[in-house]
This record gives sequence, C-alpha cells and structure tokens, in this order.
Amino acid sequence: MQTETLYHFISKLKDRHSHVLQSSTNKGTADLSIQSLAYANALLRHSLLRPQLKSLPLQVAVIGPTQSGKSTVVNILASTQAAVANPLAGFTRHAQGFTTEQVTEPLSSAIAQLFPEWRCLPLKQLSNHQLDSYSLVQIETTAVFSDKPCIIWDTPDFDSVSSREYRTSVPQLCAIADLIILVVSKEKYADQSVWQTLDLIAPINRPLVICINKTSEDAADILASSVRKRLEKAQINYEAIITLPYIETDKLLLSNASQNFRQQAHDALPNTPQISSPSLLKNSLQRDWESWLTPVRQEVGAKKSWQDEIKLATNNTLEIYNRDYLQNPHYSETLQKAIVQLLALLELPGIANTLTTARQIVTWPGRKLVSLWQEQRQSKSTDNTSDNETAVINESILHTLRTLQNNLMEHIHGTDQSAQWNRALAQQLQQEKSTIIHAADNAIKNHQTAFEPEIDAAAEKLYLYLQDHPVALNSLRATRITTDAAAVVFAVKSGGINAYDLAVAPAVLSFTSFLTESAVGSYMQTVEKELKQKQLVSLEHHIIEQLLKPKLIELTTRMPSDGLYQFSAEELEKAEQAMEQLTK
Repeated sequence: MQTETLYHFISKLKDRHSHVLQSSTNKGTADLSIQSLAYANALLRHSLLRPQLKSLPLQVAVIGPTQSGKSTVVNILASTQAAVANPLAGFTRHAQGFTTEQVTEPLSSAIAQLFPEWRCLPLKQLSNHQLDSYSLVQIETTAVFSDKPCIIWDTPDFDSVSSREYRTSVPQLCAIADLIILVVSKEKYADQSVWQTLDLIAPINRPLVICINKTSEDAADILASSVRKRLEKAQINYEAIITLPYIETDKLLLSNASQNFRQQAHDALPNTPQISSPSLLKNSLQRDWESWLTPVRQEVGAKKSWQDEIKLATNNTLEIYNRDYLQNPHYSETLQKAIVQLLALLELPGIANTLTTARQIVTWPGRKLVSLWQEQRQSKSTDNTSDNETAVINESILHTLRTLQNNLMEHIHGTDQSAQWNRALAQQLQQEKSTIIHAADNAIKNHQTAFEPEIDAAAEKLYLYLQDHPVALNSLRATRITTDAAAVVFAVKSGGINAYDLAVAPAVLSFTSFLTESAVGSYMQTVEKELKQKQLVSLEHHIIEQLLKPKLIELTTRMPSDGLYQFSAEELEKAEQAMEQLTK
C-alpha cells in the first residue's frame, strides 16, 4: 500500500518537476532532481510490477559516459556485432535491448509496462526527433555471456550536453536492471557525472560491475586500484572491476580480456530478478527526499499562509461592518425599519384605515405587511442608489481585497517556490478582483432579503411588549406623532416613498425617539442589540462564508500553473506518512 502511494506521488512529482524545469534558472540542480525522480519513479513501478512479470528475462544495463565504449561492451557480452559502435559522442540516444529470446507479444508487453512513457519501435525507425522510444531486437548468437535468458541494454550517455533531452533514460534502465555494468575510459572514470550516477544507484544495491575500457597494459592495474579505492571510500558495493585493452574491435572481441570480462559478468548476474525490498527502497528514496519535497512544502506553506490571511482579512471585514455600521450611532436603519413594521402592526388613530387593505391580503393577526416590503425590495433592486449598509459592506470588501493583495505583494520577491506561488496568486487576484466586487452586489441583496424576517420578528416583539404594557400603548395613542407616521406608512403603501427614505422619514424618527424615551426604551435597546447580533451573523454567512472565502480560496485552483507543483497539503501528508511507514 505504501509503495503504491509513493509511486503515484513520485509520478506526479516527476511530471510537475519537469514542468517547473522549463522556467527554472538553476538547470544543473534541476536536471539532477529530474534524474533522481525518474529513477525513484521507475524503482517503485518495478517493485510493484516485476513480481507479476514471471516470464520476463533478467535485465542487464550497460551504462557509461560518452565515448566510453558501451556499444562495444554490449557486443562483447553478446559475442556478436549487435549494437552499432560509433566514435561520435552521443551517437546512441535511445535504449536498445538485445536478447536471444524470441520477442513475443508477452515479452513486449512486459517491457512496455516497465516503460509506460516510452514507445517501442523497430531499430531502424529510432529517430532523434522521438527520443522517448526504444527498440527490442532478437539477436542470433550461441555464445552470449550468460546461460540464463536475459536482455542486454545499450544505453545513451549521461554526460553530454545533448543528453539533457534523454538523460532520464539511464536511471530508468538502472531501476529495472538485475545487473548494471558501468563502462568508463581512463579519461572519464573520474568525471563528476560518473560518480553522481553511482551515488544515485548505489543505495538500491544492485549487482555492479565496473569496466574500465581503452586501457594500456601498464596503466590497467593503476586505474583499477584508483577506482577500487574510490568505490570503497564512497561505500559503494561492486562485484568486479575489469579492464579492457585499447585495441581494434575485432581483436578485442576475441581477446582473453573479453573472455575474462564475459566470465565476470556471468558470475555477477543473479539467478533471480532483483526486486528491491522496502528497506532498500526507503534508503534510495531518502537520498533526495528532502530536496524533492522542499519546494512542495514551500508551496503548501504558502497556501496555508494564504488561508490564514483570508481568515484574518475576513474577520477584519466583520469588524469594519460592526464598527462603521452596526455600532455607528448615525446608522440605525435596521431598527428604524423594525419601527415602521411596528407602526403597521399597531391599531392607532389615523393608521387603522391604512391597514384595511393590508388585512385583506395578510391574515390578521399575522401582522406582516409582506406585500409592502416586497414592493419596496423590487423598487430598491432597480434603484442605483445604495443605503448606508450597502455602502459600508462594499467599502469593507474593497478594504479586504486591497489588504490581501498588499500582503501578497510583500511575498513575491523571493527566489524560493513560495514566492513563485505568491506571484501566480497575485496575478490571479488582480484578474478576478472586479468579478468578486460585482458578485458582492448579489450577495448583499441576498443578505438583506434573508434578514427581513428578523426585522419583522423584532417588530412583533415590540408589538407584543406594548400589548403587555397598556400604559405605554395609551401614551402612543395620545400623541400626534402617530398620525404623522400613519401618513408615512400610507405613502409607502401607495409607492410614493422607498424603504430607505421611509426609515429616515422625520415622522418615523420622531416615533423612534418617543419610544426610546418612554418606558419601552430599555426593551427597545435589548431588541436592537439582538437584531444587530443577528445581522452580523447574517453578514458573515452571506458575505464572508458564501462569497469572500470561497472566491478567494478558489483563486488557488485557477491561478497560472506555470512553474508550480500544485500539491495539496493532504497529498503531501499522505506521501510523508507512506514514506515513514514503508518499512513497517
């Protein structure tokens, strides 16, 4: 289970890393990472699939730098001119498999499963324009180095300038190999690329034979000793170190040195497929685990910081709304609207006739003039002027977006992956800011419409309170204010005044003042406090939870993916847990 989880994670990481490579400025380090990822991906795939491929013969990978003589060594092992040797650097650019076995459909299918990203083509059709391909050829020979069925792979170099285009071939071939033969020349054995490759494949501990090619008789022992000491110092296990003389190819194939080399390779080739144990896999993966995951962690950390900033910014949105609207003594629109509803519910002199039509529409004592408010909401929807609440909400949303954009701009100047992530997000936020602001119009309307029942309920509470306090009710009936208020309600009923103007009409303000200063005042404060709390909750639901947070979080799914890994925190955590539990 852990191996499969890691395989899917590494596969995606390899693909994303190749994508990031295109915009990377540090090509050398990035190239090494893509090679190690390709190797890890192939190793995990091999561990999952190889036990099922019972009929697949043993695999021998002949690897080495340019002009080391890999193709010649392949021909020595095969005891025939199978691979085409050429003095030109980088002549072999494709993996070429040679076997005495018949290339059947099951064999071709098995190899294809191990190399799902490559296409198998006939040897003559291999082209430099299609480097993600390989060939599998049956050869006619009776003197191949091994009496066990095997495929000998001639491989591209891993050190030329042009090898960047096909450099992942060698790691993938090493991952499936049951025996690895590293071919170096006296000029190349100490090259950094050689030892980087050995360092990459060493943790998996596959049988390794070192072939020092093109050596003179007097230098052979010295070169072999030098390589041996360096291998021991690096703690790299090996089966044998062989030297081959620098002589004509035809003579070399028949030489005692070649015969000795074939025998050493025969002895080094295991009897059974080399399937990596979980502990060896873990050792291999740990070599580059931190370097692979560092940029991924940086992106995941940037995304987490963005989510934290959204939370802080939207909390500030609520604070601005509460401070500048709900707690602003000049803005009491909500309570005033509740008072208007109360006026519509009270049977007061001068207002009774106005209520007659309403009673015919709304069953009394339901006491809700729904049609009146629906008319006003329709009127408001076509009115370009905004009330105080709408203005405050719009300003708080703009403030939130500006704050978030400024925060992003502070984190785009670095060179790590989090800066790249923040640059992409800042670009997306700039593109979608106007869309979010436009969407706020509907969200505000939804908030205000959804909150109307709370205004009705507040009016009901005041009405019931007045019924329970007849002294206060009689005082209202005795005042001239109610007659003026009745005229305002009638104006609303006839469509001559909109909801906002109604709430701030002098008669309604006077009526509100009278209630505040009467015995009802204390209860009104309680009702107003509850109303504001519910209004804050409504704003949080409709503006914060249904608009701002989703829109801002969704930016991360639509921002430009160039140069990004785009892993979720859950994917990263799952991979790290699988790595931790690989040997448990």
